[in-house]
Amino acid sequence: MPVSWKSHARSILTGALLIPASMSVTSAESYISVVLPQGSLANDAVELGPDGKIYCTYCWLANETRQILRTTPEGDMEVFATLDPDDCTLGMAFDGDGNLYAANLAQDEVLRFTPDGTKSTFSADALLDEPADLEFHPSGSGDLYVANHGSGTIVFVRPDGTVETFYDGPLVTAPHCLTFGTDGELYVGNQDASVTRISPDGTATVYAQLPGVGYLDAANGRLFACVLSRHRIYEVLADGSIVTVAGTGAPGFAEGPGDSTPLHSPNGIIVSADAATLYASSGFGNGLFRVDLMDVASSPTPEDKVTGSRLLPVSPNPMSDRVEIRLRASTAETAELSIYDTQGRRVRQLARRELSAGDHSIVWDGADDAGGRLPAGVYQLSLRTDSGTDSRSIVLGR
Repeated sequence: MPVSWKSHARSILTGALLIPASMSVTSAESYISVVLPQGSLANDAVELGPDGKIYCTYCWLANETRQILRTTPEGDMEVFATLDPDDCTLGMAFDGDGNLYAANLAQDEVLRFTPDGTKSTFSADALLDEPADLEFHPSGSGDLYVANHGSGTIVFVRPDGTVETFYDGPLVTAPHCLTFGTDGELYVGNQDASVTRISPDGTATVYAQLPGVGYLDAANGRLFACVLSRHRIYEVLADGSIVTVAGTGAPGFAEGPGDSTPLHSPNGIIVSADAATLYASSGFGNGLFRVDLMDVASSPTPEDKVTGSRLLPVSPNPMSDRVEIRLRASTAETAELSIYDTQGRRVRQLARRELSAGDHSIVWDGADDAGGRLPAGVYQLSLRTDSGTDSRSIVLGR
């Protein structure tokens, strides 16, 4: 087994960085429950399957067992796939046919598992260098984006297994995780504890600093991060500040309120589509937690930063045939709601009318002003009113 991946994995799992003085840390109300107890051999990436079960990878330096577990939310567990001792599967993602893809960091390859657990090599391209995490592009193109921990690059694997480089620049350093936000941007967690945001055109910016590194996941306009060394799960807000979602900072396997119950080294994370339920593996405890957000509205989400009339979270996003767009008018005023493409061209005016104060909704069917179906991709939803503007990204699938 190559030595390099061991040293990288050890540095990821043991790093503990302090929170910058400028970073705000507050708490959100939640409840922790234990799905798989300590010692269940689930310690790394976590993924929700189309069967409603939770899939967990296991790669522990002191144990030759290499496997992927799956469990019901009630804790009925089984081994989904057994791997070779020289493998180390980390990040996972499902395609539309129920096949599971896993980043095999130790062998520089992406594996594919059929729904019955049969393993094959999907890609072993030379551009794969200690792949640590992966996720399908939300457009439905079939491109699988991969964080290369070894080379510090982001690549994508085409449906035919060939690989192309997406980002190779200074703002990605030994990446351990990535996720697509519901805004269509790619968020990358680096070993130096920074989170980099990369736009579809490859433009990268530093989005936030975290007190360590684990996995990221996004849903319903919100971004979450596990920080193993701090025994906490955070939400990363639009201004770069962080909110403690669960954990006291002390390790432990227990059930109870998220702000007073210990959480043992949360590592892998997956978030439900409505951002109301999180599942997190325990990096050093080898188990699985569930975190229910009891009052999502109490968390200071990015939406609470907007004053005046505003757009509410878009769901589903990505959309397929149609989506209900909701907005909240702070007062009676004229509003214009439009869709723009990535070139800044308006492709659809959904509404222009006087609104009363309160909540309103309008349905978009994915068509342009001429009634033709727009191509899959990322679009900008723009609300302009007398009191100001607000915008959100929306992903149109195939």
